[in-house]
Amino acid sequence: MNTIINWGDGTNDTFCLTYDDNVENQNVSISFEPNNTIQARSKTVTFQTTNGGVVTRQLVINQQMRERSYSQGYSAAYK
Repeated sequence: MNTIINWGDGTNDTFCLTYDDNVENQNVSISFEPNNTIQARSKTVTFQTTNGGVVTRQLVINQQMRERSYSQGYSAAYK
C-alpha cells in the first residue's frame, strides 16, 4: 500500500510511504524526490493503531535542502 503526502511547504513536492497489510509487524519505506528548494523541510507523520486501545507513534521526516555550487568564472550552476 502507498500513501502520498505533500510536504506542505508551498511546493507541489510529495513523499511516499510504502507499507503492507501486516497488522503484527509493520515496515514502512519512505521515498521522495530531491529537494530543489533552498530550505530544509520537515514533516511529522502520526501512525495510529486500535489494538487494545489507541496507540500512536510519530515519525519525523527531514529532508535537507539541495546544495549547489556556482562558478563565477563560467556563470554556471553545478548540481
